[in-house]
Amino acid sequence: MRLKLMKVFALTGFFFFLEETVSAQSFSFNCTRDTVISGCAASVCFDLKGIIPDLHGSTNTYTLNPTSTVAGCFPVYVQPNDAAGTSASLTIDDRYSAAISMGFPFPFYGTVYNSLVASTNGYLSFDLSNASGYATWSINSDLPSPVYDRAMIMGPFHDLDPGVFQPTQRIQYQVYGVAPHRRWVLSFYKVPLYSGPCNGLNENTHQIILYESTGIIEVALFSKQICPSWNVGRAIVGIQDWSMTQGMMAPGRAAFANAPWGTVNMNESWRFVPSGGASLFKRVELYDNAGTLIMPGSISNLGNGQLQATFPNLCPASGGTSTYIIKSVYQKIDDPTVEIFGTDTVRVTRDAVQQANITTGATSCSGANNGNITVTPTNGTGPYTYSLDGAPAVAGAAPYTFTNVPAGAHTVVVSDASGCVSAPLPAPVNAGPPLATTANHSDVLCNGGSSGSITVVQPAAGNAPYVYSLDGVNWQAGNVFNGLPAGTYTVWFRERDGCQGSIPVLVSEPALLTTTAAMVPVVCNGQGNGIITATGSGGMAPYQYSIDGLFWQSSNIFNVPAGTYTVRIRDANNCNNSYDITVTEPSALTANSANSNASCDGGLDGVILVTANGGNSNYTYSIDGTNFQAANQFNVAPGNYTVTVKDNLGCTTSFPAVVGLTDNMTMTPQTDPTICESKSVQLQLISNATQYRWSPATALSDTTIYNPVANPVTTTQYIVRATLGRCVHEDTVIVNVNAAPIPDAGPDGFICYGQSYHLQATGGTNYTWTPSTYLDNANVGNPVSTPAKDVVYTVSILSDANGCASLVTDDMRIDVTPPIKVKTYPYDTIGYPGDKFQLLAVPSDSDVINYTWTPVTGLSNPNVAGASNLNIPNPVVTVGAIGQDVQYQVLASTIAGCIGEGYITVRIYKGPDIYVPTGFSPNNDGKNDRFTPFPVGMKSYNYFRVFNRWGQLVFSTRQLNEGWDGRFGGVEQGSGVYVWMIEGLTKDDRLVTKKGTVMLIR
Repeated sequence: MRLKLMKVFALTGFFFFLEETVSAQSFSFNCTRDTVISGCAASVCFDLKGIIPDLHGSTNTYTLNPTSTVAGCFPVYVQPNDAAGTSASLTIDDRYSAAISMGFPFPFYGTVYNSLVASTNGYLSFDLSNASGYATWSINSDLPSPVYDRAMIMGPFHDLDPGVFQPTQRIQYQVYGVAPHRRWVLSFYKVPLYSGPCNGLNENTHQIILYESTGIIEVALFSKQICPSWNVGRAIVGIQDWSMTQGMMAPGRAAFANAPWGTVNMNESWRFVPSGGASLFKRVELYDNAGTLIMPGSISNLGNGQLQATFPNLCPASGGTSTYIIKSVYQKIDDPTVEIFGTDTVRVTRDAVQQANITTGATSCSGANNGNITVTPTNGTGPYTYSLDGAPAVAGAAPYTFTNVPAGAHTVVVSDASGCVSAPLPAPVNAGPPLATTANHSDVLCNGGSSGSITVVQPAAGNAPYVYSLDGVNWQAGNVFNGLPAGTYTVWFRERDGCQGSIPVLVSEPALLTTTAAMVPVVCNGQGNGIITATGSGGMAPYQYSIDGLFWQSSNIFNVPAGTYTVRIRDANNCNNSYDITVTEPSALTANSANSNASCDGGLDGVILVTANGGNSNYTYSIDGTNFQAANQFNVAPGNYTVTVKDNLGCTTSFPAVVGLTDNMTMTPQTDPTICESKSVQLQLISNATQYRWSPATALSDTTIYNPVANPVTTTQYIVRATLGRCVHEDTVIVNVNAAPIPDAGPDGFICYGQSYHLQATGGTNYTWTPSTYLDNANVGNPVSTPAKDVVYTVSILSDANGCASLVTDDMRIDVTPPIKVKTYPYDTIGYPGDKFQLLAVPSDSDVINYTWTPVTGLSNPNVAGASNLNIPNPVVTVGAIGQDVQYQVLASTIAGCIGEGYITVRIYKGPDIYVPTGFSPNNDGKNDRFTPFPVGMKSYNYFRVFNRWGQLVFSTRQLNEGWDGRFGGVEQGSGVYVWMIEGLTKDDRLVTKKGTVMLIR
């Protein structure tokens, strides 16, 4: 009997990494598929099916399919960073490469191309006029669209920035394979996205692959990241023809129809296959691995550019692997005499006998019989039966587990429903570990006590419950033994299945705690600086000490007053001991003195004589508490002193001592003088003093003599401090100062040229003026001046009623207004009928305050008093009808009656509108140097833009009356025609939009 198992293996359009020896000599359209057929039947047969592309002879239309629909299958003909690749020399953002030859002709949308240009932004174009030029970055539409370039392949199109340096990034191309089975591959490897926030997104890696002889296009996406802040994160996978009216995009990979897409390691690929004209398919054949033809295949059309090849009744040999190669043969797209082909591989493995996986579980501990064996069949057909060590077979679900198995070597035999039987499968069960554990213990705290304990750790092996014993006879469930004296113990432990063990444990105790103490007497009577030093031994360190049993310290030293003490010691385990000791002290130290007074200038002639008793003898004496002497007498100046006596152990006693003074110093009081400000007077003190100190020092010639010269600016009280030895006396004298008069030159004057002005000074009785220019008398308070120009006069007072002269001067200014000139804005201007705008008069003299406008035609409320009158420099004019041009005169006058005049001419044009010149010559001659539109009745621009012949924006502004100077980026642009566009807003909010060309002439 021949068993025929019908199996179908469909090779879908996914890819794998191809070995060079295969893929270079042919195309491969599918992944290698491996499969295993289980069973013991003599013959197993199946139908082999594969999916291959349906290639056609015209590229006017295409079909599109994914080629990476199965996990792990992804087309990598050549790595994107392959060292053999040729750099496209794209290092500047938004640029096309120079023209690149593909090395073979390639048809695209009905046209055959031999060269192309690659863009930095993930696409290529067959339009060679773009070579080395600007490559668009903006994504404003889905495909097809005229906003993009002609004949494009986007794989994908997103805004990359190769100008941001990354040490591993590459943009390169290379030809892979041998004619007529070559592929031209454009690779982008780890190129950063554009814009500062997204320059760190540098994993973008993808390829565009063009197939020779077929017109097939593939796009392979290794990694593609998203920059939400630039281009809204948009990207496109698609193609577009030369006319920009035909195109297609991969499903889910549009810019506007789909949300932003892409991930790192997305490993996605798409294939565009020509679908126009007649099919190029010729035949499909099946070969073995040695290249021998097995059979021809039959074809059925699955639609959407896919054919299904079928090879019926394949019967692979049992117990091995059979390799099959599907060879699909096509006519070359541009030469019917040449055949091209693809080869796709399938491997089929058949098992010879029943197979199973064995896993074993060891016994819980040595001596137990609780191991297990788990059997998992890996082929065959259930239900299965299982036999352990030759015992009768038992039936059970897979996987099946034998339990309660003893440790040792075992074998298992498995049978399936069709009678396939496995060979004996070894199943060794290991013995569990011997039952063992550890124990923790606590030693006895105090010598001779029973505070020890043992805690047994539950064994890792065996099965609960566990019991524990200290003698192997009496057992308990708890693992803790308390109240133990010091000694060596044997601890026993036993588990549920009878496994048992023991360990020795030593419980120790500390040595006996003892203490002694030594004493240092109190230094001075009544002090608390006696010292007790305790010494402990035994027990458990660290120790603590106390002399009252309440407060404990870690230090063994106590500073105490004289007395009897019990010193206690306590160790770390709270064990105690004590020791009694007495601290002694000396008798109290006392002292007094006999004192005599000192004189004023007799030096240190006061005397303190000290007598001391008690303490520790060997006295020293001091009157400052720092410097001590052996002598008990001090010769001192008058004052209050604190006498200190110190014995040989540093004990001290102190008491106050007063030494008096006899004063023999004389001084006569002074009289108070009067002076003018800036004058001086000599002071004189009569005294027998030897030292003087005057204060304040202000305006004194010397502060250390008895008769200094004083010249204060205001009345000042001086205090003199006179010293004779240690005696000091003070006296006060007031120097009265009459203040200098302050001149007032009077108000500033404002006159027109040719007029006179009467000056008027105050503040004194006699005056002088400088300069004397234009004055009739420079030595009176009220001279007359007739200046020809602005002049400043300075007045000084020679004397006032007190006979004092001024120390400062005062100025006044006579402002002479010259003939006034008036500038007007705009000088000549243009408006349209009904237009309103503001006029402006700017006089040459800032003193102008009055304005008169004529004629009043079109002016608002001319020369009428009130908020809207024309006595202002900036009235509003309403433009009349065309042909009613008008010239306005404005008279400007100052408060002094000085007058100037100016003129404004208003011409009337049709509007509102924007008048744009047709040419300009920026040669810096001051004439026609800027290309500036002329607005009539416009209040603002929305934009004014100028483009060069490549469509590059070279100038842009929104400012009225601002023009282009013929430069771009600081560089002068060449002569030629430039395109301009302008849009403005009229004063009544209507848009005016224009565009055209302008000639730049150099």
